[in-house]
Amino acid sequence: MKRQHYTKEEKEKLLFRYASEPTDVKDLLQEVGIPKSTFNQWLREYDTKHNCRCENDFSPRNFRCLKARILRLADIIAVLNDSYCPPRAPLREHLNEAERLQGSYNVQLICDAINISKDTFYNHIKRNHRDRAWFFLRREELKKQIRELFDDSSLIYGARKMVAVLRKRGVVVSTRFVRELMAEMGLISVRVYSN
Repeated sequence: MKRQHYTKEEKEKLLFRYASEPTDVKDLLQEVGIPKSTFNQWLREYDTKHNCRCENDFSPRNFRCLKARILRLADIIAVLNDSYCPPRAPLREHLNEAERLQGSYNVQLICDAINISKDTFYNHIKRNHRDRAWFFLRREELKKQIRELFDDSSLIYGARKMVAVLRKRGVVVSTRFVRELMAEMGLISVRVYSN
């Protein structure tokens, strides 16, 4: 197969198309019929010839990167315009806002705009769908048992006594957790003193 030679004008025209058109490089090179390695060599030659050593120098590659960065920043601005959360709001508000925007934008874009990590966001999503989580189901079951014990004890049992009775039933639970659940349900033990 005979190598095709391109003139300086043809190379510069293709580099200009690469820099100015939003088409994918792969599609552009396929359309013209140039191997990617050849095109990359042309980019390196352009950078060397025009002394482009940093990202502030003009080159087709830097120009295309800057255009992509501008589009990304425009998307981030769109997310921020749709967001009701101020920048210095607590993390919980940021997470709730990200969850609200999830259907409208890419998750990575939302996380970048609101300045939260993607892992934190997905952890928040997982924990918010508690109706399916094992810890939520266990918590609800414990609440039922605590309510039953509390009513059977004539409102006398506190958290420590609850834990002792639950452990006799085979339920392993901490006093602190039972105290938290009782407070959540508004259960306050009544102390009876005898003379």
